[in-house]
Parts: sequence; structure tokens; C-alpha cells
Amino acid sequence: MFSFSWLQVAKQSIHNGLFLVGCIVLYYFEPQSSQLLRFDRFAIEQGQWWRLFTSHWVHLGFHHALMNITGLLLLIATFLKEQNPWPDLLTVTALAWLIGLLIYWYSPQIAYYVGFSGILHGYLAYYVILAARQMRILSLCVWGGLAAKILYEQSAWFNDDKTAALIGGAVAVDAHLYGFIFGTVSGLGWYFYFKKSA
Repeated sequence: MFSFSWLQVAKQSIHNGLFLVGCIVLYYFEPQSSQLLRFDRFAIEQGQWWRLFTSHWVHLGFHHALMNITGLLLLIATFLKEQNPWPDLLTVTALAWLIGLLIYWYSPQIAYYVGFSGILHGYLAYYVILAARQMRILSLCVWGGLAAKILYEQSAWFNDDKTAALIGGAVAVDAHLYGFIFGTVSGLGWYFYFKKSA
């Protein structure tokens, strides 16, 4: 779970590398990329449905992009053994579409949304469950900590003022919730699939 090798990264993480490159390239073209690709409720209602998917790869600014890119790099390094290109790619693609759709359907207070953090929360839940094949207790503890964070963000006690000041906008905690739920479902599905195939 915690080993790291550049050769293994090259073999197992090319899909995650593409996600990273996508975020970096799109940041270079800000603010035009965000205007074209962000979640924009009015634009989606006018038929620009691609924004449900593409909004996750653009960011509010440098600090926002840096935090998400760093988070993805940490996931790549930490869960190297759990990475599998096709299941991972299917999971991230589904996460992107589902988070966008759920924000559109169930979070009407969100008019605009950008950022990879919803996918990161789902991706972390997914990898932690896959890691339970080797480290069950530790994985359960990490998943429980993530679940507690999600519950806290949904509570009346949550205050995102400091983070909002750093990234340049409010934290879309509903995206974290939706990502966490589907990442957990996907992780369980692939966990039992791999267990059955072993």
C-alpha cells in the first residue's frame, strides 16, 4: 500500500498521469478554460451537458489547482498496488458524470462548480476499499475517518471560511458527499469482483 517505484508508476498510473496533465494544461488556459468547461447551471439548461463532466478538470485558481493536484499525487503514491487502469478509468469517468448530475439534480443552490475534489473523495474511498485486501483494519480506519469528514462537512458546525479564502470560492461539500458515496459503491463492487476472480 505504501511502496513507491517510478517504474511501477509508469506501468500502473498512466491514466492518473493523464488526469494530472489534463488539470495542468487546462489551468494554463485559465480563465478561458473555466468559462467553457465549468459547471454552469444556466448553460447546462441550455444544452451544454458536457459541463457536467468537464467541470472537474478546471479550477478557481492556483491554490485550488495545487491542492487537488497534490491530493492526486498523494493518492498515486500511496495506493500504487491498488491501481488498475481500466477499473480506475471507469470509476473516475462515472464519478465525474455522477457528481455533475447529482449536483444538477439535488444541489440547486450550486450555480457554478469547478474542481477535482469531489472525484478525489470518491477516488480515495475506492482505493481504500481495494486496499482492504491486504490491510483491512487500516483501510477501515481510513474509510471511517473519511466518512467522519463528510458528515462533519454536512453538519451545522462546518465552516469553510479559511479554505474558501485560500482557493477563492466556497467549498462544494455536496460534491465530496456524492463522490464519497459512489467511490464507496465502486470500491465494494471491484473489491468483490477481484476477490471472486482471484
